[in-house]
Amino acid sequence: MNGLGGVKRVVVIGLGMTGLSVVHHLVRQSVAYDLDLEIKVIDTRATPPGRNRFRAVLNCAAANGT
Repeated sequence: MNGLGGVKRVVVIGLGMTGLSVVHHLVRQSVAYDLDLEIKVIDTRATPPGRNRFRAVLNCAAANGT
């Protein structure tokens, strides 16, 4: 069993401080346990406050091979 108890798909609701923190944690877990984790983020705001940092987290994950 991995660090996420076998979870393969996750939806994060909101990309404010907490949502961004959750995404970052999930990406780290995905790297640490070599998971094929599908992470989706939804937010009703046209420009969520964490949008640019979210892109940076994804770019960092892509550079690390996730």
